[in-house]
Amino acid sequence: MYGKVAIAGTFEEKVTFVKGEIVKLLEAARKTEKLVVFVTNEVGGGIVPDNVMAREYRDLAGWINQQVADVCDRVFYCVAGQAVDLKKMAFSFDDEGAEQWKK
Repeated sequence: MYGKVAIAGTFEEKVTFVKGEIVKLLEAARKTEKLVVFVTNEVGGGIVPDNVMAREYRDLAGWINQQVADVCDRVFYCVAGQAVDLKKMAFSFDDEGAEQWKK
């Protein structure tokens, strides 16, 4: 049982554990063959906290958001009541015409 019990170990061990749990969650969502909506909060938009625990939380939340967004068909960033489709706006250096950005 995890619940409110803290996971023991180094930060790296905790990250590995949590990322593994997210893999299980994503696999379960995929197996449902239903529409699944994940709602998270974005905590990386401000000043980096000087508190170690807050910094670790901020980093881990960001990595988890990336992990989930990577496998989702659609990803929205909502601010001021407006939803921005991030996958439609995403740029990749693998995209056609990306050579101009590599110079």
